[in-house]
Amino acid sequence: SNHTEDAIIYYNRARMYRTMQIIAVEGIKRNPENPVFKLYYCVSLIHEGRNGEAEEGLSEIRDFSDVSLSAAILLEHLEQPQETYDNILKGRVKDLLEIAGEMA
Repeated sequence: SNHTEDAIIYYNRARMYRTMQIIAVEGIKRNPENPVFKLYYCVSLIHEGRNGEAEEGLSEIRDFSDVSLSAAILLEHLEQPQETYDNILKGRVKDLLEIAGEMA
């Protein structure tokens, strides 16, 4: 299991998402009760732009304590368009800079 997870992480870092997907599916077959492999599979789908499939998979595993936080973050990322998310962050930074300016 650790070897499989190490391979998945390696392929993710190497941006070899299809290979990451294949290894994740092998992990799911070997350990169907382990939601971590399904999470990795969904991450590979997101990298390929298959957001609908990823969202379905993440919804299936979001109640498992081992992956609930990661699944929630990824689901939020999928629901929030990147431009909107960037604008939210820029707004927060602007607010923090204003507060810092007042304190200085």
